[in-house]
Amino acid sequence: MYAVPVDDNGRFNVSESPVTDRYLVVRKGYEHPEAALKLLNVFTRIERNQDPGAKSLLAATEQLDTQLRNYYPFDLLLDYPDAIAQRHDRLTKALAGELDPGQLDQETKRLYDDSLTEREYPRKNLDAWSGSTAYQQWGSVGRAETVKIESFFADPPPSLAAMWTNLLNLELETYAKIITGELPLSAFDDYAQRWHAEGGDKMTEAVREANRG
Repeated sequence: MYAVPVDDNGRFNVSESPVTDRYLVVRKGYEHPEAALKLLNVFTRIERNQDPGAKSLLAATEQLDTQLRNYYPFDLLLDYPDAIAQRHDRLTKALAGELDPGQLDQETKRLYDDSLTEREYPRKNLDAWSGSTAYQQWGSVGRAETVKIESFFADPPPSLAAMWTNLLNLELETYAKIITGELPLSAFDDYAQRWHAEGGDKMTEAVREANRG
């Protein structure tokens, strides 16, 4: 089973995600526009466990069971284009005893802890299972030969907004039941038929029309 489709040549076919969905704007004439970039640098160093005070801050967030970014004045974190693959590599090395877990950034340390939980209590904690499995099994895809397909992102027209909400709920509900074993894998075929019949075809045509425009 693969995280993404494989073609006849054994290559993974993946769709590209948008680089970002948020922006930070500094008012024209602001006295210290560089402050935003300095804050971003600080946040990035902390998130990567490269700041001298990062360890104590991250330890406090673990005790509070929260993320440090929840306390940032704005959430616009920077990361590498291959961040998922890098995190997979560090996680794999830490689990193999080749890397000190204390050197991991906050996100990877959480994945490391989840992986240990999943190893000791398989499928007993769905949050631990989902995150650790995603990075251990699927993170390696980033290192494989891939065919990247440019995605097109379009909001549904107002007339189809309610239909899109229903289709999305149908998708999430079906996927969740298949993943947890409540429904068999064959239920995906029934889901696909319902998706087309309950507005999927209209939504597809609306997206095609937006792309032509």
